[in-house]
Amino acid sequence: MAGPALYFCCPAAPKHPVWKICIPALLHQILKPLSHPEQIQAIKDFVHQLFDAIRRDESVLNGLSLEHGDGEVSTIRRLLGVSTDNALLDALLTVQKIHPAPKVVIDGLDRVQDGNRVLVGLIHAFIERSRGKALLTSVTQDDSKPSLKGMRCIEYDAERKEFLDSLRFDNTRCRKITGECDGSLNWLWTHEEYCKWSTSGSSGLLYIKGKPGSGKSTVTKYFKDQLFEHQPAAKSATIASFFYSYREGESQTSHFSMLRSILYGILSQDASFFYHIQSEYRKYRIHTSTELLYDSFQKILRGLRNYQSNRQLYLIIDAVDESSSEDRRKILDLLFDVCSASDCIVKIFVASRPVVELEHLTKVRNETACSVIQMQDVNRDDIGLFVHSFLSKLDLPRDTSSDIMEYVLENAQGVFLWVRLVGDRLVEFAEDGFKTMEIFEFLKSLPTELEDMYAFLLEELRKNKKDYSVGKEMYTWVLYARRPLKVVEFQHALAIQDWASDSCTSFTESLIVNFDRRITKCGRNLLEIKGDEGISLEPIVQVMHQTVREFFLSARRDVSFGFLQNVHDVHAMISRSCLRYLMLCATETPFPGARSNPKSWKPSHFEAYVSHLNQRPLINYALGHLKEHIHNC
Repeated sequence: MAGPALYFCCPAAPKHPVWKICIPALLHQILKPLSHPEQIQAIKDFVHQLFDAIRRDESVLNGLSLEHGDGEVSTIRRLLGVSTDNALLDALLTVQKIHPAPKVVIDGLDRVQDGNRVLVGLIHAFIERSRGKALLTSVTQDDSKPSLKGMRCIEYDAERKEFLDSLRFDNTRCRKITGECDGSLNWLWTHEEYCKWSTSGSSGLLYIKGKPGSGKSTVTKYFKDQLFEHQPAAKSATIASFFYSYREGESQTSHFSMLRSILYGILSQDASFFYHIQSEYRKYRIHTSTELLYDSFQKILRGLRNYQSNRQLYLIIDAVDESSSEDRRKILDLLFDVCSASDCIVKIFVASRPVVELEHLTKVRNETACSVIQMQDVNRDDIGLFVHSFLSKLDLPRDTSSDIMEYVLENAQGVFLWVRLVGDRLVEFAEDGFKTMEIFEFLKSLPTELEDMYAFLLEELRKNKKDYSVGKEMYTWVLYARRPLKVVEFQHALAIQDWASDSCTSFTESLIVNFDRRITKCGRNLLEIKGDEGISLEPIVQVMHQTVREFFLSARRDVSFGFLQNVHDVHAMISRSCLRYLMLCATETPFPGARSNPKSWKPSHFEAYVSHLNQRPLINYALGHLKEHIHNC
């Protein structure tokens, strides 16, 4: 005869040890299907076994207090109260023999604050001795793991967590985007196109379109950060984002990285979506090639089209124009497909310069609701706030400030970046002490087109031979290094050239002091030191905007006044610097006498040498990327 299925749900905060509640509960279930005579006999067997165990343990027996007139129920309760866990287990096994091989379900082990291990141990022993089976359920808790050791385990949500771990990607760009001026960008929440997109009860795409440097990324970051505050209903929504960036390296322009980040954002907030695409994941998990994973990620994201959910989904994607041109049309097509979902509401927020693929799709994909906001049509007031911020540093007469404000607004053409450069240059000029009229005349002498402004700043730099030489080397590293260099790496990259050319100078003496000031001066405000907002990562040196990189690397390289040589010569220069740096690391050791024979080194020598290399921050870059630079020579 098959044993009964026994069930016990662990109570929260019980008054007695949970095992003293569990065993009587299991006993009750064993007795319930028996006939009355069988129940009486089983209870007798249970009590006799329990009392025998108590008589053999003098300390327990002394604690037993039976009073004259106690009924059978009271007597059994007193016996249960003083019995040990092993005594109760032996008594239960005596009764259990009526139905061999029982099946036991213990639910909610995580609710047991004390006695968890005792209960698991009792159930484990009960199953072993009765040759039964047990199913235990619990929220994962570190303190319960030792007691469950050796048992087969099915972790709820394990596949989704495994998938999330494989998707994890550090999208670095958003943390480095300059925040908005106080009081700016409030127009977004009341703009007609935004309201049409956000209040619609169907899926749709909002396209923030603008010139280079018009503040698209700042708006995107602002929308992501302020969405909950301005639209409380979005607090129940799922929000996933990706910020493309050419300056951050190849992985940050990759559509593969974008898909990883977006899927991670969705699955980390909406577990049920995983079970909607679980079959595709199980196909994906056996893939090893990036190409197959890439295809699977697209299929999984496309699964949103028929995903039934009451939660709205926001996908926020910035700088599509900086994404890899390969497959860009295909990925945008995918986003438009997702945006035509009917079973759930998907709101896609996209910011980009006009690119052919995006312009084409917004016109031909009529089945997708698409709203467009032109940045240069809406950011005049925001530019005015920005101009006011740097005019406040100049302490000019009110009339002059008004004239400057009007002139800048008239010529900005919606481009924040031009305004920023003009403001920096104007403040520098005014600090040297000029008349009010001269300051305004200087402003009018500055170019009004962004690329012409770049050329103007570089021409100014060229007039200073020493700054020009350092600036040229800075731009070479920023534009052609295989990844952005940290500030300390950049300092060493510039110093190695001086150290190699001057045998009388130590490497430490070649390091530039007041480095941030030198970056500004020799970079002419086109280079910047940027760190991750709120993250304790080391800051990096980069061009202040993607258009600066494009200016140097475009067909207008001849306008760059000989700043850069041909590509082969640039990589040869970086290769020589890497080799010289590795020579520096090899030749300058903390113990010159022992360096010629490493075989004689003691552990202390190795520890000292490792400490020495840790003070050479460029070594990781040189070892990791020298081969690539040599290949491109």
